[in-house]
Amino acid sequence: MRAIWCAARDELRAVFTDGQVRSILLLSLVIYAVIYTLPYRAELLRDVPVVLVDQDRTTTSADLVRRIEAPRVCRRPISPFYATISTVFRFA
Repeated sequence: MRAIWCAARDELRAVFTDGQVRSILLLSLVIYAVIYTLPYRAELLRDVPVVLVDQDRTTTSADLVRRIEAPRVCRRPISPFYATISTVFRFA
């Protein structure tokens, strides 16, 4: 078993001391990191309706509500008489 670890160590040392191999490994990691993410750029979430329900009504939850920064925030008081959120907010 010790011979296997010694052989692996020697191979890794040979790989990382060679400048060309080291540059190919580094360049391939950079290219992979850039190209792999390109197809997923279109799948970013934008303009997603979000409903904030504050049932706690404490100062901490009110502070959290104030800290949420959104360009368009729809704030409507929710009555406990409504059965579901969909009856309060109708999204097109």
